[in-house]
Amino acid sequence: MDLLGGVNIGKNKNKEKQMQLNEYQEKAQEFSQYPGKDYGELGFAALGLANQVGKAAKMAQKHDIEREISPDEYKKALGGALWFIAELAHQAGVTLEQVAQANLRYLASKEFKPLD
Repeated sequence: MDLLGGVNIGKNKNKEKQMQLNEYQEKAQEFSQYPGKDYGELGFAALGLANQVGKAAKMAQKHDIEREISPDEYKKALGGALWFIAELAHQAGVTLEQVAQANLRYLASKEFKPLD
């Protein structure tokens, strides 16, 4: 089974071991820690995701205005967002592969409009 459960995503150019989305989600759970009790686990994950997406957006803006951003910098920012997405999915009781498959079905549907 490939990364998106039957969807061809291309070759791995870096010769790194490919990882299944659910495998990543399971391993990422080892790092689940919630620092405070002011909000629940879902709130922590949602706020963390917003923060990481903001960082990635700021990088893209810097790339357009100031300088080129390295792939490693993008990997770090996007990896943080991926961890929080995995955590939100876990808290919701769904797997990342289920999320990815549902999203691909939505993208392929007539309901999808790129600017929605």
